[in-house]
Amino acid sequence: RIQLCRPPVLRLLPATSRYQMCQSEAPDAAPVKPDAAPPASKPKPQAEELAAIRHSPQRKRAIALGRPSDAAGECDVVADPRFDIDKTIFGTLTSPVKRWVQSAKLNHVETWHAEPLASIESAFAAVSVPRSVSDDAPLFRFMAEECDFSLEHADGSFMDHLHFCADYSALHFSDHSPRVLLLHSILGVGTNCFPMGAEKLPVLRSLLDEEEFAQISAFPSVLRLMVGTDFLSRLEAASEEELGALRGLSCRRVLDNAEVHL
Repeated sequence: RIQLCRPPVLRLLPATSRYQMCQSEAPDAAPVKPDAAPPASKPKPQAEELAAIRHSPQRKRAIALGRPSDAAGECDVVADPRFDIDKTIFGTLTSPVKRWVQSAKLNHVETWHAEPLASIESAFAAVSVPRSVSDDAPLFRFMAEECDFSLEHADGSFMDHLHFCADYSALHFSDHSPRVLLLHSILGVGTNCFPMGAEKLPVLRSLLDEEEFAQISAFPSVLRLMVGTDFLSRLEAASEEELGALRGLSCRRVLDNAEVHL
């Protein structure tokens, strides 16, 4: 059951829960048992390797500016002959058309022109990104030894993506913990890959505070609500009075079906 916690004016979803369809009947995702250890695509990295931060020029500029920007004419983009979609988070797609579309989107390598690259490096050097997570040895040891973050992401490695999210959060959402975006996918990637098993939840909880754990627990569920249900359209259609009456959101955690409340 997923419903907004407010007076019974309107329930977001019925008790039959369309969310269960999003979780277990995604047409292009291979069936995956969340509590099973994910298949190892390559040897697990060490904690020091996971903690290493290597931002691409595109990500450095986004961090420095606090927004996306158009790089047309500033770099040359060519296909990468080594690209393998099965080594990305989209390897679970089974539709040939969708695999081709995602490959066309992701299979590229950028070579930046000297002047724009120098401008990006200068802008990135001028900002001071808080490093509240980079020295969090227990957390990175857990990620290295108990989880599988060796899977390639869409743009660089999985950890490149997570470090970008954490650094962007630390700089531009400084009132909130960057650990939430560092670990936003640990309990379930959008393509039904699971970096950790449900039996390791107590250890993860011990490494985070209550708010961090709640947000990280809810992220995979809220993502599926946004892309697989009418969650956003129902919120957009709600009146100011209805929105003002909202007290929270309750949903089921993707990894183990436990109830989560925000």
